[in-house]
Amino acid sequence: MNFFRIQLILLMCLIIQYSNAHDSREKTHQKPLIYKVLDAIAQFDIMHKLKRADDDGDIYKNQPLATAVYQQMGAQAYSNLDINSTRQLPIKQLPEIAQLEISRKNKSVLIALVRPNNLYINEQVLDRASYGSKRATIYHQCNTAKYADAPVRALATTNAGGIVAGMTYKTISSLINILADAVVKPSISKDNLDEYKIARSVCSHATGVAIGALAWRAMQTHSDKSYQSYQERRSNIESLYALQCSACVEQDCGMEVDINDLRYKTPCNLYASGSSYLSPIEKLHIAYDLKIQNKLCDHHAPKQSLQSTFTSKKSYKLTFWSLLKLIILGISPV
Repeated sequence: MNFFRIQLILLMCLIIQYSNAHDSREKTHQKPLIYKVLDAIAQFDIMHKLKRADDDGDIYKNQPLATAVYQQMGAQAYSNLDINSTRQLPIKQLPEIAQLEISRKNKSVLIALVRPNNLYINEQVLDRASYGSKRATIYHQCNTAKYADAPVRALATTNAGGIVAGMTYKTISSLINILADAVVKPSISKDNLDEYKIARSVCSHATGVAIGALAWRAMQTHSDKSYQSYQERRSNIESLYALQCSACVEQDCGMEVDINDLRYKTPCNLYASGSSYLSPIEKLHIAYDLKIQNKLCDHHAPKQSLQSTFTSKKSYKLTFWSLLKLIILGISPV
């Protein structure tokens, strides 16, 4: 009886210890199905070739490469984001003329600029930023090299507009024909029936085309804005998780996460929102996820902390397998 009791206690300890191990909640952030399909298409080689071919508008391509510290961050970002070397964009210095022209148009400070074959960063601004903000910015921009968004967005918005326009035309023209036959046709004599059919056909066709064109334009605009919003949010989520450092995420959003705050304990889908960029609170959900996993980069993790983390992980593995061995063999630990 005591033998089975000991085995039961060992099994309970094993279950409790295993349940205390924290898994990443990144998989809870589920992309909508349509965007999963578009993301898969955006990673095809042919799409990247189409994207890289559109290089006529890049007037800054002769700019020098960014300084070594940002080159190193970029190389680490490409590696952590698992971006093929053939798709990696060179990181270059953003010229002052671009900073002035584009910032004047957007009425904001330009930190980075992405072109089909180059990535430009504003080193003057980044030099004054915190280490975490620097990494977050570089990772966010590098993540754009993973997807050929420009041709896919054009393909998606055009097709979405075309489908809606076709459905609208068919619906409107059919509705006009039905109403005309129900209201106007009974008062038309047999001698004028052919003229009535021609007039009905012209009216239904012209109205359907006009309203269909408006629907096409509205749907194309809506689809383009929705895709751009998703594109920025996807880059936010994927790049912040790729940092693998809770302190960097906290510095990027300018706030610290409290692991006892109930707002962050409940998993949420960060793709559910339709806005472009993650809010500071949404970023802290990622920081919380990384913090409970003790994720810190080399810059934020002291050597003692790294050593203690390694030791705790090692002792955890030893304890896990030791308990499992005891249960299987039926050996008492005392």
